[in-house]
Amino acid sequence: MRLIALPILALLAGCVTAPPRTITVTETVEVQIPVPVRREPPAALLAPVDVDLPVFVSPDDPLATSALTPEGERLLRGLILTFQGYIDASRAWMLSD
Repeated sequence: MRLIALPILALLAGCVTAPPRTITVTETVEVQIPVPVRREPPAALLAPVDVDLPVFVSPDDPLATSALTPEGERLLRGLILTFQGYIDASRAWMLSD
C-alpha cells in the first residue's frame, strides 16, 4: 500500500505546488474601416457673389410698388435667381459621385 501511496502523494504534491501558467498571445490585426474624406467644392461655389443689391424705398414713393422701384424689383429677382443657381449647383455637387 505504501508503494502505491508514495507515487500518488508525490504526484499530488507536484500538481499542487506548481502554479498555473498564463499564456498571453498578442496578434496585430489590420481592420479596414472606411473614413470619410472631405471633397473640395468646385471653384464656382467658392467664388464671391457679385450682384447689384436693390435699394428699398419708402412706401410713399410714387415709384414704389413693393417698397422697391421697378429697377429694384428687377435687381431683387436677379439676386433670387443667382442664389437659386448657387443652391442648385451645391445640391448637384453634394449628390454627385
